[in-house]
Amino acid sequence: ALTNGGAKGLPATYVECTNPPLAQTQFAWVAAQKRGAPGWNVVEVATGHDAMVTDPQGVARIIATATTTKESRESNRSVKSARRSWETHE
Repeated sequence: ALTNGGAKGLPATYVECTNPPLAQTQFAWVAAQKRGAPGWNVVEVATGHDAMVTDPQGVARIIATATTTKESRESNRSVKSARRSWETHE
């Protein structure tokens, strides 16, 4: 188990692949739960579940956007600061 909280408090992105809709899965339900939840961003992609294969540029844009939002930059700064603090106490 992670004793430092792991990713707790970091912004997260859920990629919902919507075409074709997969009625027999919980993907849409999970997306609905994450939509509007604190710290979560839900991005819809009109691909099947293998978006990284069928739309690699689109997935790359999602990742780039997720890592360059204001919240991500602030979280990254705080993670780096915590890491520096931890390293000085080793």
